[in-house]
Amino acid sequence: MSHVSKGSVSLSVYKPKTIPFEKYEKQSYKVGVFVGRCTGSFVKVDTRNDNEYVGLKGAFKAIIGNDAGPASPDSVSSGVCYMPDAWMNPIIDALKTGGEGAVVEFVYEVRLSRRGEQDYSWEIVDLQPAKAVDPLASLMAAAAPAAAIEDKSAAKGKAA
Repeated sequence: MSHVSKGSVSLSVYKPKTIPFEKYEKQSYKVGVFVGRCTGSFVKVDTRNDNEYVGLKGAFKAIIGNDAGPASPDSVSSGVCYMPDAWMNPIIDALKTGGEGAVVEFVYEVRLSRRGEQDYSWEIVDLQPAKAVDPLASLMAAAAPAAAIEDKSAAKGKAA
């Protein structure tokens, strides 16, 4: 597959109907990792049926495969994300409590588990639960040593 950029990303990129039932019949089966850095949410109305959908905006990447990890080549990325409320609502809550300019980061392991005789359900494992972070913290930490260097240009004009 390799990497693909799309207009939006959701759990459907893991193509659960293509996973053989035997893989998750007895225990849950990892289908990938979902990584996100959320900057906000929005509501979209489907004009065909007037249904409202809540989405997330930011940077999102679905890494696909049972052996999915940061170096895995198979992935889908987007600036828009849709996911079930059970996993999206903690992200939205963290955005609200983080205050203006907050960014919420999360890493979820995505698994399929058995539901009924031949059906599946999603199982999400928080590898890094959704939490608000200061988006400028790493830049400020990197700049701190440079700001601490003493400016000796003012001392040149003074007599000893």
